[in-house]
Amino acid sequence: MSSEVLHPGRRIRRDVIPSGMSVTAAARILGVGRPALSNLLNANAALTADMATRLEKAFGHSREGLMEMQAQYEADLA
Repeated sequence: MSSEVLHPGRRIRRDVIPSGMSVTAAARILGVGRPALSNLLNANAALTADMATRLEKAFGHSREGLMEMQAQYEADLA
């Protein structure tokens, strides 16, 4: 394990949401409020199954893979 565990939100910002897309635009596409998405992307909230489903539908990354990121993050912190 690396010295810093990467929060799923940071990985989602880097690898899932298209480069250059604003948080506001992504939140609109996902059908969530900007603060909810911002909290996730800034590592202040956990990835939920609902958000993972929304990300899958909007940007094509598998819900299961996204949820595995969250599970791995939690396991690494334990």
